[in-house]
Amino acid sequence: MGAPLAIALGTFDGIHMGHRVILEDAVSEARRRGIRSACYCFSNIPKAFIQSRSGKPHEKLIRLSSEKEKLDILREIGFDYVFSVPFDEKTMSMPAESFVRDTLIGKLNAKVICCGFNYTFGRKAEGNTTLLKEIASQYGVDVRVHDPVYYEGSLVSSTVIRALLKSGNEELAHKMLKR
Repeated sequence: MGAPLAIALGTFDGIHMGHRVILEDAVSEARRRGIRSACYCFSNIPKAFIQSRSGKPHEKLIRLSSEKEKLDILREIGFDYVFSVPFDEKTMSMPAESFVRDTLIGKLNAKVICCGFNYTFGRKAEGNTTLLKEIASQYGVDVRVHDPVYYEGSLVSSTVIRALLKSGNEELAHKMLKR
């Protein structure tokens, strides 16, 4: 087990305003506690991977940033470590409790976990923020769940930003992405 970590969890495609609240909190909390900060994210979009495996027709999800852009932004925010892992069959089938217990706490030595209000994890997205708090508390790990962020009355999310781009509202999409 390595150094204790404050970990931000999410896919973080595009790193929009809502993501920044979570990411900056993890870095800030790590500094406040004198520990290292880490971002645990995916190198691909889980929803796209799941859709591709379904065999059903689906719309191709556009990436809001390249992997390099994402890593550059995460470095700018100040993370000590970035774990950008592929969302694959193994990840998709991992029980929620195993992800928290074995990966976040066992392998990564999480002491603080920061995520968004709608964070899900584990097999068939069986884990949510309530379960995350429940499991983490058994190991003395703090979980900080962030409320949704709104801009000009609209929820800021990757799904909303993709819809804005598709409809031609690039200006609002770029404002939500802070670019």
